[in-house]
Amino acid sequence: MSQVVTGLAIWKPVQFPGLVSLLGGFQSARIIHFLGMAGLVGFLLVHVLLALLVPQTLWAMLTGGPRLSAGRVGRPQE
Repeated sequence: MSQVVTGLAIWKPVQFPGLVSLLGGFQSARIIHFLGMAGLVGFLLVHVLLALLVPQTLWAMLTGGPRLSAGRVGRPQE
């Protein structure tokens, strides 16, 4: 959500002057947007790297995991 708000503030600062001032000015909005994007990209890269290191987990996420027998569904694991 913050990326959308800061993105609007730096994309159209003349149309959203209240938003720009709420974020502390144009330069502050740019810095907040940059740091947020760096965080999102870092999060994405780490998770893609982890999925590549252990490809079984990616397949399990896509297929829903291993099939459980009818007797084990809903019961706590021992």
